[in-house]
Amino acid sequence: MAGHSEGRDMLIPRDHPVYESLNTSFTDFGGLLKDLGRRQLSGCLEVVSDELRGAILFNGGQPLNAFCEAAGRRTTGIKAADAVAHRAAGPDAVINVYALAPALAELVAASLDGELVYGGLSTAFTSLDRLLEKLQQEAHSGYLELDLAGGGQAAIFLANGAVVDAAFWASDMHSSGAAATTEIMALAAAEGATCNVYRLAAARAAAAGGPSPAPAASVASTLEGGDVLGVWEEILAGTEQVVDGLSRPGQFVTAFKEVLVDRADIYPFLDPFAADFEYRDGKVVFHGQVPEELSEALSACLSDALAKLAFQLRRADLESRVRAQHAGLYERHSSVIERFHLRAATQEFVA
Repeated sequence: MAGHSEGRDMLIPRDHPVYESLNTSFTDFGGLLKDLGRRQLSGCLEVVSDELRGAILFNGGQPLNAFCEAAGRRTTGIKAADAVAHRAAGPDAVINVYALAPALAELVAASLDGELVYGGLSTAFTSLDRLLEKLQQEAHSGYLELDLAGGGQAAIFLANGAVVDAAFWASDMHSSGAAATTEIMALAAAEGATCNVYRLAAARAAAAGGPSPAPAASVASTLEGGDVLGVWEEILAGTEQVVDGLSRPGQFVTAFKEVLVDRADIYPFLDPFAADFEYRDGKVVFHGQVPEELSEALSACLSDALAKLAFQLRRADLESRVRAQHAGLYERHSSVIERFHLRAATQEFVA
């Protein structure tokens, strides 16, 4: 999938092998394709060699999509299918064929061109269970790509929010289906993992009610936006500048995310893994409708984070430094602060 590192295995459920480890030196590739057509195969034909990895997805014997990874580059579609077929016609490559349910074959094929929705999510901040629950509520169609901290990779495929299959591999071991889903969940909980969430382009267009993809529903404010998120963006960015200036880059964000996790049971929209609220690179983004209690939640989290940081850094003056950093903020955003009653939530951090 997009963003895979070179050498990563391919996200293909392998519960039902049709052919395995066919050497292309002794296999008539054209004859194999005719055989799969006669069988009306729904599934995947995979080709692996030292210099290339690729696959062609089929439904009812008809090709749906293809992908190819070679020389550090990844392609999909017709170019990929041509490259896979060309390599399969040469010597010393390996062909594997796996059967998939028709609906799953369609899903995997569409996943090859999936759109990244959330990237680099870490189970250090919440559970995979919670993310899947969120995606179920959103009727998400797409897949999760996971790097497991203990070694190995995995993929979980979803259709309208329901898990339909999974694939897991580490070294020479591979599993898929319900057993893989259970194993992935257990390993992610025990050892940790990072996760990318992809959405199917087709599902995105359908959600928009037409053929053109719609932008992700999000509220992203900047200082000039003059709304609640803009005020909090300035407060968080200014606080980060003070804290990291007294310590090291990333110190504030680490402490703040830890507090978000602690408070997620009270304010679920702050859960970093669910990714409704995000603070990164000095910017605040909220995906979905901003809840009324956002300012209350951010005030509590920032207060906890500053208390933790003051102890860690042995800086009794940290709060006063933060307040000095935000001098003049009320004047710059007076209309927003009054309209949304933000003074009580922000007075601890603003001089």
